[in-house]
Amino acid sequence: MSPPEVLILASTVGAACGALNAWGLWRTSRAMPHVDRPGLLLAGSFVLRTLVTVTPIVLLGDGEADRLVSGFAAFIMIRLLAVHVIAGLPQGRLPRGKVAP
Repeated sequence: MSPPEVLILASTVGAACGALNAWGLWRTSRAMPHVDRPGLLLAGSFVLRTLVTVTPIVLLGDGEADRLVSGFAAFIMIRLLAVHVIAGLPQGRLPRGKVAP
Protein backbone atom coordinates (compact mmCIF):
# COMPACT_ATOMS: atom_id res chain seq x y z
CA MET A 1 0.00 0.00 0.00
CA SER A 2 1.35 3.39 -0.98
CA PRO A 3 1.28 6.39 1.32
CA PRO A 4 -1.51 8.90 0.63
CA GLU A 5 0.94 11.51 -0.68
CA VAL A 6 2.07 9.19 -3.44
CA LEU A 7 -1.52 8.39 -4.41
CA ILE A 8 -2.33 12.11 -4.54
CA LEU A 9 0.72 12.65 -6.73
CA ALA A 10 -0.34 9.77 -8.99
CA SER A 11 -3.84 11.25 -9.26
CA THR A 12 -2.44 14.70 -10.04
CA VAL A 13 -0.15 13.33 -12.75
CA GLY A 14 -3.02 11.28 -14.17
CA ALA A 15 -5.29 14.34 -14.24
CA ALA A 16 -2.61 16.42 -15.96
CA CYS A 17 -2.08 13.67 -18.53
CA GLY A 18 -5.83 13.46 -19.13
CA ALA A 19 -6.07 17.20 -19.72
CA LEU A 20 -3.06 17.13 -22.03
CA ASN A 21 -4.50 14.19 -23.96
CA ALA A 22 -7.89 15.83 -24.43
CA TRP A 23 -6.25 19.11 -25.48
CA GLY A 24 -4.06 17.26 -28.00
CA LEU A 25 -7.04 15.44 -29.46
CA TRP A 26 -9.00 18.68 -29.71
CA ARG A 27 -6.10 20.43 -31.48
CA THR A 28 -5.69 17.47 -33.85
CA SER A 29 -9.37 17.43 -34.75
CA ARG A 30 -9.27 21.19 -35.41
CA ALA A 31 -6.20 20.85 -37.67
CA MET A 32 -7.38 17.85 -39.72
CA PRO A 33 -9.37 19.82 -42.34
CA HIS A 34 -6.36 22.03 -43.04
CA VAL A 35 -3.70 19.39 -43.77
CA ASP A 36 -3.00 17.36 -46.90
CA ARG A 37 -2.81 13.99 -45.10
CA PRO A 38 -5.25 13.98 -42.18
CA GLY A 39 -4.84 10.24 -41.58
CA LEU A 40 -1.13 10.65 -40.99
CA LEU A 41 -1.80 13.56 -38.63
CA LEU A 42 -4.36 11.50 -36.71
CA ALA A 43 -2.06 8.47 -36.44
CA GLY A 44 0.94 10.55 -35.39
CA SER A 45 -1.13 12.44 -32.85
CA PHE A 46 -2.45 9.18 -31.41
CA VAL A 47 1.04 7.73 -30.97
CA LEU A 48 2.41 10.92 -29.43
CA ARG A 49 -0.56 11.42 -27.11
CA THR A 50 -0.40 7.79 -25.99
CA LEU A 51 3.32 7.98 -25.21
CA VAL A 52 3.00 11.30 -23.38
CA THR A 53 0.04 9.99 -21.39
CA VAL A 54 1.05 6.46 -20.48
CA THR A 55 4.76 6.98 -19.79
CA PRO A 56 4.50 9.30 -16.73
CA ILE A 57 1.68 7.29 -15.17
CA VAL A 58 3.49 3.97 -15.58
CA LEU A 59 6.82 5.37 -14.36
CA LEU A 60 5.16 6.90 -11.31
CA GLY A 61 3.14 3.73 -10.76
CA ASP A 62 6.35 1.71 -10.33
CA GLY A 63 4.43 -1.57 -10.56
CA GLU A 64 2.14 -0.73 -7.64
CA ALA A 65 -1.48 -1.44 -8.54
CA ASP A 66 -2.95 1.27 -6.31
CA ARG A 67 -0.73 3.95 -7.87
CA LEU A 68 -1.59 2.83 -11.39
CA VAL A 69 -5.31 2.71 -10.65
CA SER A 70 -5.17 6.14 -9.03
CA GLY A 71 -3.34 7.66 -11.99
CA PHE A 72 -5.47 6.10 -14.70
CA ALA A 73 -8.73 6.79 -12.82
CA ALA A 74 -7.85 10.49 -12.61
CA PHE A 75 -6.86 10.41 -16.30
CA ILE A 76 -10.24 8.97 -17.28
CA MET A 77 -12.22 11.37 -15.10
CA ILE A 78 -10.48 14.47 -16.46
CA ARG A 79 -10.72 13.15 -20.01
CA LEU A 80 -14.47 12.57 -19.69
CA LEU A 81 -14.93 16.00 -18.15
CA ALA A 82 -12.94 17.67 -20.94
CA VAL A 83 -14.91 15.87 -23.65
CA HIS A 84 -18.17 16.86 -21.94
CA VAL A 85 -17.11 20.51 -21.77
CA ILE A 86 -15.85 20.58 -25.37
CA ALA A 87 -19.00 18.86 -26.65
CA GLY A 88 -21.11 21.56 -24.98
CA LEU A 89 -19.39 24.38 -26.87
CA PRO A 90 -21.30 26.01 -29.70
CA GLN A 91 -20.23 24.74 -33.12
CA GLY A 92 -17.27 26.69 -34.49
CA ARG A 93 -16.34 28.38 -31.22
CA LEU A 94 -13.11 28.15 -29.25
CA PRO A 95 -13.14 27.84 -25.44
CA ARG A 96 -12.05 31.47 -25.01
CA GLY A 97 -14.91 32.72 -27.18
CA LYS A 98 -12.85 33.43 -30.28
CA VAL A 99 -14.29 32.36 -33.62
CA ALA A 100 -12.47 29.38 -35.12
CA PRO A 101 -10.47 29.97 -38.34
